[in-house]
Amino acid sequence: MSNIKDIRKSCFFCRSADEVASDLLGKIIYRKFDDGTVLHWCITETEAYDNSEAVTYKNNMFCGTGEWCPYNGMLMINCTTEHGNDNVLIRSLDCVKGPYNVAEALKIKEIKREITKQKVIGNEKLWLDDLGLTVEKKHKERIGIVKKDWNKEHLKKKNYQAFSLHFPFAD
Repeated sequence: MSNIKDIRKSCFFCRSADEVASDLLGKIIYRKFDDGTVLHWCITETEAYDNSEAVTYKNNMFCGTGEWCPYNGMLMINCTTEHGNDNVLIRSLDCVKGPYNVAEALKIKEIKREITKQKVIGNEKLWLDDLGLTVEKKHKERIGIVKKDWNKEHLKKKNYQAFSLHFPFAD
């Protein structure tokens, strides 16, 4: 088992989107609202995008390491490897299903300018942390895959889903 606070290390996001997407399951996303309220949710589904997919890269929004990337009504995190830039989409939270619903629950439109290209760890409005939840993972097949070289088979299982959680602080 990895160290409970590995997500706070900058190297956590210096890996392939596959690895980061899988390891984000069970992590906690926090949102601080303008009235001071802080809410949090457990990440239960992610999807990995690697640089072999046909993605339209506008300016350098998809480049960076461990940075928020609100894109087209969804919330992504940038990762970097020696092969290029990868991204992870946050697809679902414990009580919010679907990437557009995640962005709506977190009120991403309200803070888009404040978080775009800003670090995931230590951000004042939106951040991640690890409470040590144990998560069982499974793959869920992706649909609508567009790949530059049309060899789509390795992309089908890049959607990661948590289906059983153990909360270490509850009996």
